[in-house]
Amino acid sequence: MTTSITLDFKDNQITGVEFDDFDFDLPENLTALANKIVNDTFPKLQSLRKFATSPNFSIILTPEKNTPGKIRMQLTAPKSIAFVMTAAQIQQIFGNTIGQHFQAAEPPKSIYPFQNLNQSIPLPKPLAPRPAPQLVKPEDCIQRIKADGNCLFSCFAAKLGGDHVTLRQEAVLQLRENKDLYEVMADVSITDYKDHTVELLKMDLEGIRAIPKEEIKEQNRQTAIQRIKANILKVRSEQISYNDYIDRLSKDRFHGSFAEIAALSDRYQVPVLIVRRSPDGCLQRDVEPVNPQFRGPPIILVNGGNHFDLMNIDKASFNAYFNVPALR
Repeated sequence: MTTSITLDFKDNQITGVEFDDFDFDLPENLTALANKIVNDTFPKLQSLRKFATSPNFSIILTPEKNTPGKIRMQLTAPKSIAFVMTAAQIQQIFGNTIGQHFQAAEPPKSIYPFQNLNQSIPLPKPLAPRPAPQLVKPEDCIQRIKADGNCLFSCFAAKLGGDHVTLRQEAVLQLRENKDLYEVMADVSITDYKDHTVELLKMDLEGIRAIPKEEIKEQNRQTAIQRIKANILKVRSEQISYNDYIDRLSKDRFHGSFAEIAALSDRYQVPVLIVRRSPDGCLQRDVEPVNPQFRGPPIILVNGGNHFDLMNIDKASFNAYFNVPALR
């Protein structure tokens, strides 16, 4: 018994015969054997030729595992169609040259519905076309996250489990243990932190200026304004080291930024996509994802200035809206 026999055809001419794991002696002249296969079987193979959608195709004959007397005939042209046949039917099509090598005890009844070549070999029913995916708008897929200074870590917690306290601690550990990887990124985060702090101070400044004069003494207003301006200058001129930044990051409500995104992506081996939201609400995806080599669905963050929300959207809708492929 042989494991398999493969016949290759090109332009309706046999071009190759491969024998795999025969336990009998092969003929010395394989060309002679190929010619005999053509003479014995090819006229009968014309009944199978109609299933080949290309003039170049192959037929592979393999005994069915755990089913004595059954042979699997696989026709590739170029799509694959498989038939389960009896040894007698294989011999009827291919003649003794090949059929003799598939002799086995026949089961009481054939499980295949046709008995001779005059009957058509049934093709599998075509699959019903898949319905077009229903696309959703990205803005309808945004999960709002509480704006409390912990929003970035709350986004990761929503996807990875746990809470913002745990995710913040994991980010701090990753940054402490891998300074050489994140020091440059932390410089960007430090700048973001300063900008965010200055922006909050400016909001305070505008708030003081907007208080009606009947509700505050002008002297007190000017004192508050000068104090806020001094704090703005202090923040802008302050030198913050890598370790100082991590110490601040470990505290509740300290705003997370890109270094922490990279650290959590590395620590949990999850890809991250960042979508920017402009003041007018327009969404635009960042050019480069974070760690696209990691497998699994990405965490999609929506960054609107100093706040992060989460986007839960399917790949088809994401690709259609942003005109870029989503991650694996």
